[in-house]
Amino acid sequence: MNQETAFNQAATYFRGGSSENINAFFAAEANSVVVPALGATLSLIFQLGPESGCRILSLLCLAGLVAALHVMLPDPSRKAVFVGLALVVLNPLVWTFAGRGTADFAPMALAVMSVALFWLSRDRTGTVIFAALLFAAACLTKIHAILLLPLVALSPEAQSLQQRATLLFVALVAALASVAIYNIAIFSSFGFWFTPPQFAAALAPTVMNVGNNFVRYGGYLALLVLPFSVALAFSHSDRRGILLKLGVICLGMAAGGLLPPSVGEMNFGPFDRWIGSWLTGAVLSALFVVFLLGLFAMKETWVARGRVLSLLLFLLVLSFSRPAQRYLLLILPFYYLMIFRAGGLRRLAVPALAVFVSLNLVVATVQMRTAPAGAANVFGPARQF
Repeated sequence: MNQETAFNQAATYFRGGSSENINAFFAAEANSVVVPALGATLSLIFQLGPESGCRILSLLCLAGLVAALHVMLPDPSRKAVFVGLALVVLNPLVWTFAGRGTADFAPMALAVMSVALFWLSRDRTGTVIFAALLFAAACLTKIHAILLLPLVALSPEAQSLQQRATLLFVALVAALASVAIYNIAIFSSFGFWFTPPQFAAALAPTVMNVGNNFVRYGGYLALLVLPFSVALAFSHSDRRGILLKLGVICLGMAAGGLLPPSVGEMNFGPFDRWIGSWLTGAVLSALFVVFLLGLFAMKETWVARGRVLSLLLFLLVLSFSRPAQRYLLLILPFYYLMIFRAGGLRRLAVPALAVFVSLNLVVATVQMRTAPAGAANVFGPARQF
C-alpha cells in the first residue's frame, strides 16, 4: 500500500513522536523505516515539520537521478541528453512517484546514482566507497534494489574482468552488511525481521503465479516505454520479418486472454474502471512478446547481453512474490538506457513526450479529485493512493 500519511507518521516518530506513530506505520506498511528516518533528518535540517521530510528526500533524489543519467546516457550531445532525461523523468511512473514521500522513487534514484558512480569509478577508491554506500542506502530503503547488483559490473567503460568482479564484490558486501545491521536493529527494537508479521504471508515467495507475473511484468515494462519498445522490436526487419512478428504478437494476445487475473498491484490506476481483466491480460501478453523481440536487438556486445540477462533475472525474481507495477520503477531507467544504446529512436521522442505529459495531467487530476487527503504540509495535503 504505500500510503504517504504512514511515512509521515513514522517521520514524526523519529522527530520525537510517540510509539503510536511508528505503530501506525507498521500497521499500514511493509517497507523499511529508512525513508521516514531520512525524511525526519532532512526536515530537521531544513527546519520544517516532519511531514515534509519524505517529499524533500524525493526531490533531492530527483536531482541526483538527473545528474546520474546525464553521465550515463550514451550520446553526450546536448539535444540527446535533454531528450533522454525528459523521457525518463516525465515517464508517468517516474513522474508520479517522484512527487510522493514514499519508499518507491528514492530507492531507484539512489541505485541509479550508485551504478553511475561504479561505472565511472576507474579504480578511484573514494568513488567506489561512496558508490557502495549509495547502493547500501538503496537496498535499505527498498530491499528489491539488491536485484540490480549485476548492473554494477556491466559498465560500458573499458574494464577488466577483475575490475568488474571487484566492484560487484564491494557492492554485494555493502548491501548484505547494511541489510543485516538494519534487521538486527529492527528486531531488537520492534521484535520482527524484515517486515511486520501481518505482511509476511502475503509477501512470501511462491511459485504459484511465476509465469503469470513474469508475462505481466515484461508486458508492463514494454508498455511503460511505448512507442520505443515497439520500434525496437521491429527494427532491422524486412517485410516478411514484420509480418512474422505481427503474427507472433497476435498469438501472444490471444493466449493472454487466458491468463488468470493479477494477484497483486499490476493495475492501471485511474484507467482500471474502463479496462477489464481479460483485456489487461491480452494486452500485456502481446506487449510481453514485443518486450522479448526488443531484447533480441540488444546483443551487440557481451556487456549488452549481460544487461539483458540482468533485466530478465530482475523480472523473474520479482515474479516469485506478490507483484506490483511500482517495483518496475527500479529497473525502468536502466531499460531506457538499454533502448537508447540500441540506437536511432530519437524521432519518436516528441510524440512520446506529448503522451507522457498528457497522461501525467490526467493522473494528477484524478488523484486530486479522488485520493483521500491526509494531513497537510508545505507541499499541500498528503494523499493515500
